[in-house]
Amino acid sequence: MAALADGLVNRWDYGRYAPFGLIFDKRWLYARGARPVIYQPLAEAQDLPPSHRWRHMTYEPNADNPVDFTWEREWRLHADELRFDSSCASIIVPDAEWEARMLADHEDDQDWNVLAYSQIMDSSLAELLREPFKWTITALREA
Repeated sequence: MAALADGLVNRWDYGRYAPFGLIFDKRWLYARGARPVIYQPLAEAQDLPPSHRWRHMTYEPNADNPVDFTWEREWRLHADELRFDSSCASIIVPDAEWEARMLADHEDDQDWNVLAYSQIMDSSLAELLREPFKWTITALREA
């Protein structure tokens, strides 16, 4: 996780990813059809069977303009959507300040919900409808 503190970067210190995201267990993704990409020259992409071409990622380390994204260790899922919840994913935030902010926003939402429900029922019953924050949050740095 420490390697993600500045976003995912390669040996040239190039990173196009912000330190926000989701973490999934690979076994969970694999069970839904996700697979690692196949790194190979562009000229070989058509050698893959049509059912596997979605996994192709160009790899041309010796070209005039080298293409090497192997540092990403990319996985892909060939699907129109991926349904998930807090039981199979965790939230990544840049630091503990963002984590505190997310938790505070959730508590504010719950306070408003309890206030709204207390308009139509006893406030002690409305308080029972308060929902806990269900997600695991991983902060990459201390605040």
